Amino acid sequence: MTEGALDELRRLDDRLRAALRADARFSHVAAYGSVPQGRADRFSDLEFWAFLTPGAAVDAADWLRGHLDPLLVLTTEFGGAVAVLPGLRRVELHVAPAARLPEVETWTPQHVRPEAMCAGMRTGS
Repeated sequence: MTEGALDELRRLDDRLRAALRADARFSHVAAYGSVPQGRADRFSDLEFWAFLTPGAAVDAADWLRGHLDPLLVLTTEFGGAVAVLPGLRRVELHVAPAARLPEVETWTPQHVRPEAMCAGMRTGS
């Protein structure tokens, strides 16, 4: 990945992490994939899991449309939403109840970097 493209990807990642942290409907947010693993390349996308505070509801596709200018937003077979951006950059967002947060512990342990994956967490959650 060229340094300029990597900088652009990091800026987008920073912007989305900030927006996810600022959204009070999410109690915890985790980034996953090649970016937090430090293995991003020119084909890398951004991937997030956002866990809802009790009583909150968020449509992942609508959230992405509200924070990006996608060419297309698709729903995956797993229920997450994928926004396709110019240049075919992809941003994936899964929204789940906070009760599913323990599932994070079962994620594949290779290349897990919790300090890079934690995109947001509300105190007391």
